[in-house]
Amino acid sequence: AFYGPNAFNGVISMTTKTPFLFKGISASIKVGERNLTEVAVRWADAIKNKEGEEKFAYKINLYYLRANDWEANNYDPVTDSDFGIENPGRFNAVNIYGDEAILASNNRYDNPTSVANVADGNAGLGAFFRSGYNEVDLVDYNTENLKLGTSLHYRFKPTLELSYSFSYGTGTTVYQGDNRFSIKGIHFFQNKLELAKKDKWFIRAYATNEDAGKSYDAFFTGLQLLQRQENDFDWNTRYGKNWRLFGYGDSTTNLSGYVPYDPSLGSQDEWYENYYLPFFNENSETIKGWHDNVLDFTDAAKLDPSSEEYRTLFNKITSTELVKGGTQLFDKSALYHIQGGYNFDVGNGKVNLGGNYRLYAPNSRGNIFGQNEIAFDNPRPDPNSPGLTIYDTTYTRIYNQEFGVYGGIEQFFIDDRLKGQVTLRLDKNQNFNVLASPALSLIFNADKKNTLRFSFSSAIRNPTLQDQYLDYNVGVATLKGSLNGHSGLATTGSFLDFINDPFLSKSLLDYFDVPEIRPEKVKTVEVGYRATLFKKMYLDASYYYSLYEDFIGYIVGVDVDFADGSNVPKSVDIYRVSANATTRVTTQGFNLGLNYYLTDVWMVNGNYSWNRLNKQDSVDPIIPAFNTPEHKYNLGLTARKLKMPFLKGNKWGMAINYKWVKGFRFEGSPQFTGDIESY
Repeated sequence: AFYGPNAFNGVISMTTKTPFLFKGISASIKVGERNLTEVAVRWADAIKNKEGEEKFAYKINLYYLRANDWEANNYDPVTDSDFGIENPGRFNAVNIYGDEAILASNNRYDNPTSVANVADGNAGLGAFFRSGYNEVDLVDYNTENLKLGTSLHYRFKPTLELSYSFSYGTGTTVYQGDNRFSIKGIHFFQNKLELAKKDKWFIRAYATNEDAGKSYDAFFTGLQLLQRQENDFDWNTRYGKNWRLFGYGDSTTNLSGYVPYDPSLGSQDEWYENYYLPFFNENSETIKGWHDNVLDFTDAAKLDPSSEEYRTLFNKITSTELVKGGTQLFDKSALYHIQGGYNFDVGNGKVNLGGNYRLYAPNSRGNIFGQNEIAFDNPRPDPNSPGLTIYDTTYTRIYNQEFGVYGGIEQFFIDDRLKGQVTLRLDKNQNFNVLASPALSLIFNADKKNTLRFSFSSAIRNPTLQDQYLDYNVGVATLKGSLNGHSGLATTGSFLDFINDPFLSKSLLDYFDVPEIRPEKVKTVEVGYRATLFKKMYLDASYYYSLYEDFIGYIVGVDVDFADGSNVPKSVDIYRVSANATTRVTTQGFNLGLNYYLTDVWMVNGNYSWNRLNKQDSVDPIIPAFNTPEHKYNLGLTARKLKMPFLKGNKWGMAINYKWVKGFRFEGSPQFTGDIESY
């Protein structure tokens, strides 16, 4: 779904091959594993006038891809889960949906109060989880993508050109974002109009529109399928009753090594830690077998994914919008953009000026963004119910606009060996103050083989539409934007302490506020060196250091509502809220690239990069989602103009590459945060 830009502001490059220079037909086909087939065709031509000048040109691009996507079948516990594969009552698996039970309070018997009294029959019950549905039963892994691009070009003069282009894309695939989405029949449209004088000035405008089609939230669908059959509280209650009905509590206490609670052994907590837990862990395999029996009995009425009843319920849920109780995404958002630039020479250099205006028009009918429903438009008599009045349902519309201007000067010094550039950009989003982004760069060509470069740059990242307006329930949490901030959220740790407290003491809750979201600002210093060594080696190296203020990430908190005078929560919601870091965040990195030419045909190449996020304050609760490996490198061998046996000419080429990436923590939504191993 369209959520707005997620990159630093700048001029967008939309350069493609012009049909005036690249004519004719070209085509390619690729095939590969997983039934991959990729076909692309391009046709372009130019038409001359009576004077023999090429005045009009056109091109058509067509692209189609189909493949069987990789299946998400990781059934290990989610990262940092309190319960792993050793837990007899199962756990929350990564790609099984509906087994989360984050807020359920009647599936936790892993405490001394629950098991100390043998007569209650809760021994061995521990913490248990629903079985859920596997992702393979919830999505379509047959990926298809169709793209069409056309453009028309007219030259008033050899350097003055007017062009119009239209692009369309549609497809079906599985998408990993804040949740797992099944993208079905999504449509993208873009119209672009541009008038440009080569190397002098340009003005372009484009509009991008989309339609989410029949796309739905796959993760939330798994949760909904179970809740429609039976809510968690009732299912957990039946599970506990069945455990006691089968007498597995007594069976647990009759196992060898069980020590019943006695005050002479200390407090209940001491008995639980020193006697019960070691016994429970020692007999976990036996207890797990009993849990499997209880699950089979409790889940007897659970719908089979191959059944017609399952398919009927599945179709009903995925064809009903999120705000109406289903999981279908509604998104017909649009983006409108106009920008222009002008260049002119000044002495031994040039000046660049330009600006842009952008309008975001998200339209999710409240399914993705916080757009409230309004049902009081166009009142009229109900033709099916005389005497009643019906209304059109509409939604508040969000419009977000921003504009920016920039200017820069480029000059050459020292016999054109030193090039200096100074730029300044000003940006204004309607919800934030004007922000300036100055930059400076110097490039010095010491000689034909050695080049030094230095740059200082600054940039801003206005909070995206997600960061500002998002209001999206992903099942285990609601993702929230922070345009107006949030107050009175409890930390997740203190809330877990609260629900595990026998007396539900509200004093255990630790509250915090999330201020209004602010633009992210970064300043970067970079130095680099490029050289040709020993006539056969090409080297490029650089180092950067970036300092962020108001780094944008997110914080997880719990919104707990109590009735007056009660310690029992009336409602509980988990929020993942966009937030700024409270302290400065720095990143740094180093890149090295080497090419060594063995001969005119063979070349060995390699590159290495190091990137690190330095959180200045480990107490800062923000989750930065840097999601970048610290170390990675490539080694390659390539050849060009190879001669092949029995074939004329030397038109063949080859390449082989080895890539290594160090493992890192990927921080996504609450369900999809985990460690990626080195590969």
